[in-house]
Amino acid sequence: MIGNFTAEAGVITFEFFTQHTVNLHGFQVYVLHEQKKIRFHMQVKNSSTFYITYPQACPAALLPLEALLSQAIMSYGNSIKGVINEPAADQANNIPETSIVS
Repeated sequence: MIGNFTAEAGVITFEFFTQHTVNLHGFQVYVLHEQKKIRFHMQVKNSSTFYITYPQACPAALLPLEALLSQAIMSYGNSIKGVINEPAADQANNIPETSIVS
């Protein structure tokens, strides 16, 4: 069964809510950005990759994390909580600090 989970990329916390309980297919992703909770969608592109379906709904500063978020879905889509450390910390450093609300 596919479940909801939380993944952390550096100081940024993403909440993933599945849209399909049987297969990894689509997720609503929530993130706190500039003191607002933002929602965007990720959908399966092929059997091992997810993409942001409407990039305009995602803060531009977070778009470079798309591959990392896809990895989180593939790694933690069946678990309760996921924490990504190594690649996230490197990529999070490329996001302007003014775009991160911790």
